[in-house]
Amino acid sequence: MDRIKKIIIVLSIAIVLVIAGLLILKFNIKPEEEEKIEPVENLDIGKTYENNSNGFQILDDGTIFYTITNTLNHYLLALNYQNKDIYNFYNIQNEEQQKEIILSLLDKQYGEQIKEYVDKVDYSYNLIPVDIRVKYGEKIITYLVEIYLENMETMELENKYYVIRTDNQSASFSIEPILEEVKDIDTIAVEDKQDRISSNDYNQYQIETISMERLIKIYMSQFVNMMVNHTELAYDKYLDQEYKKKRFGDVNQFKDYVNKNKEELKKLRATQYLLESDEKGKKYVVKDQYENVYEFNEKSTMSYTVRLDTYTILSDKFKETYHKAREQNKVMMNVDKWIQMLNARDYKNAYELLDETYRNNTFGGEDVFEQKMREVLPLHYSAEYKDFSKEGDTCLLKVTLSDMTKETAESKTISIFMKLLEETDFVMSFAMEE
Repeated sequence: MDRIKKIIIVLSIAIVLVIAGLLILKFNIKPEEEEKIEPVENLDIGKTYENNSNGFQILDDGTIFYTITNTLNHYLLALNYQNKDIYNFYNIQNEEQQKEIILSLLDKQYGEQIKEYVDKVDYSYNLIPVDIRVKYGEKIITYLVEIYLENMETMELENKYYVIRTDNQSASFSIEPILEEVKDIDTIAVEDKQDRISSNDYNQYQIETISMERLIKIYMSQFVNMMVNHTELAYDKYLDQEYKKKRFGDVNQFKDYVNKNKEELKKLRATQYLLESDEKGKKYVVKDQYENVYEFNEKSTMSYTVRLDTYTILSDKFKETYHKAREQNKVMMNVDKWIQMLNARDYKNAYELLDETYRNNTFGGEDVFEQKMREVLPLHYSAEYKDFSKEGDTCLLKVTLSDMTKETAESKTISIFMKLLEETDFVMSFAMEE
């Protein structure tokens, strides 16, 4: 038994290395973080990227991204002050005061008439940042901002664009809504203004630094929201291209997965993360409260693609560790992968790993397997590996599954029969003990 425990410890370390890859950071995500306020003079250090066709660069700075998004949100709050569900940020009391504040936030070119260019937001909304581009001037820094504005009543999305100019000298900003139809953020032509922005009671800003933990929370909550409420957009825009074809095949299968697990998906939250970084960008490997693992591959701030697991496309590190492992460790790693599928409600891939004769005789189809698994294994489980043996080319591993949330004391013992195939392939069958 001591030998088994040592093997389990070694395997656990190996799995962590597999997930982490080139590990730089590992932290538990705290329930709440306070954002720091820094002097405005520190705003934007002017990182250099290749200019796009309209002269703007990609903005890859979470703190600046967060600060600029907040200035835009203040403008939207001014538009929305009569909505009791929205925070009255400026303590607006009447429409005259609202008009005064809106004018003080807008670029001075608009004069006194606001009806022609102010697109009123008269509903409870969620601001979803999509992209920010930047152009550095001698006096003024200009940002081109793309967002989704989500109507919280209808859950409809509207794609909106704004120009936000900042003056570090006066710590002030101005906003220019783009009301004409936009094909792509890189095609928007923006006037290069370098006039100083006059400070008033409403258009000042502070740099609000954003921690990595906070950024990961935003990524996770935004993507979960997209999956649940805007499933097709999540598939088209946010899921990794190679991954989504291999895991789901097409958008209809992804929709089916989301619909079956919608209530559970709504509860997901990030609890831990790992960071990998190289010349291609950053990868955040994030765990939720059920120990499901997600990969956020970040090209720049808020520009990322997602993989919902680490088993659909195996990393080179996993393959290297697997090929060097002893037979018993390989079986444990495979079982761990299968349990991850059950915990992620990925019954399609869990079913396909079963021996064909066994699954046909026992279940007869993927739908029956899913129904049965939801009945007999309805929780999220952690695994404790027990006895290992081998007869011929078939390995037997006994596993005890326990509720990882510890909300119940329920545990189940399962016997897994596995044949190792070429590379990392395998087939298995299982039997639940009464």
